[in-house]
Amino acid sequence: MLPALALALVATGSCRRASAGGADSTQAAAASDSLSVALEDEVGGPPSAGGPPAPLSPDSLDACTALPPSEPTKRMESPLVTITLPADFEPLGAPTPSGNGTASYQWRGEDGSRVQILASGASSAHEGWTGPRASECDFQAAGAQVHVDVLFWGLTGTDRTVRAWFDLGGDRPRLQYVAHARTLDRQDELLRAVRTVWISTMWGVRQ
Repeated sequence: MLPALALALVATGSCRRASAGGADSTQAAAASDSLSVALEDEVGGPPSAGGPPAPLSPDSLDACTALPPSEPTKRMESPLVTITLPADFEPLGAPTPSGNGTASYQWRGEDGSRVQILASGASSAHEGWTGPRASECDFQAAGAQVHVDVLFWGLTGTDRTVRAWFDLGGDRPRLQYVAHARTLDRQDELLRAVRTVWISTMWGVRQ
């Protein structure tokens, strides 16, 4: 059974369909930026800030989807973060700890889809990246205020992305979830996984 915080969902979320315009781009934390770029390079990254935005896909998902994960699933546990992912996902090496009481995690599915969780140095959900957002949503889960964006890159739609930004309040480091999916069905699975995230009270506590 998942921890209580991971199962705690609010009854309503604030969902918005976004236009094809990109978010304002500012400088993000170096660690978050480098890891995100590495993932995007492998599966086909976002258009440059100066290039034309990709057209919105007619089959884009609703970021406020609150359905439980589709079986079969696998629970990925660690002292700081726990998440439920599709059963074919495996960790990409051991978690990478940082000096501020956080760590970064990566998992990969058999189809090449990836999920990454790491600390975010951004002060807002859209800081440090650009790209067309199909929909976005705000809700509370895992003891945090969560903002989720559903995106896709390029004309072929080969990289369908889910980004979630967890604001834990106070001085605690924010947590970022980035998923790159190969298909619409896989993007749906990784969107649902956002609401299974559990964050330890030790996240951001220096040891």
